[in-house]
Amino acid sequence: LPDEFLKRWIKLSNEKEITDEEIERDYENYAKSLKWQLIQGNIFKTNDIKLENEEVINYTKGLLVNNYSQYGMPAPEDKELTASAVELLKNQEEANRVYDMLAEQKLTAYFKESVKLNEKEISYDDLPVEFRNRSIADLHVRKRSGANIVGLKNKEGEYILNPAPDEIIDEGSKVFVLGMKSQVEKLLKWD
Repeated sequence: LPDEFLKRWIKLSNEKEITDEEIERDYENYAKSLKWQLIQGNIFKTNDIKLENEEVINYTKGLLVNNYSQYGMPAPEDKELTASAVELLKNQEEANRVYDMLAEQKLTAYFKESVKLNEKEISYDDLPVEFRNRSIADLHVRKRSGANIVGLKNKEGEYILNPAPDEIIDEGSKVFVLGMKSQVEKLLKWD
């Protein structure tokens, strides 16, 4: 969507009055949020993923039971618990929060079932020249390719799982990356 249209839509659709300055300041977040909502909606529609009313109530009941147990209190009987869940869902803000959590859970399950990640070990000599003798943080790998550096084998032969951002990729190192095939290929064809 064109930026000006989106900014106008944000201003008109917001429940609270919002200034042009506030929109400008937070526009990038608004745009990302809308983009994600559109992607999520498309994934739900394309794969016939639904949030059924009974499922939402049961999920809400589970949240309530967790709250009771957090304070060492026994959960009420199912009838009272259901009534509490229905009452909670009447609050639009709470309902949105519950729907978002359940939608995220369903999307995570969908991705786990349908997306195949590739793990690849890459030797120092096979890395793009830009990687050599630089820290992981300097490379912005996730931002530039979508892949993640999940491990290193340093020149001493030590394995470092989930390396720190300041870890240097030096000669003799091997890098372990995780990502979809296209992301790993993009990483190796660094530009």
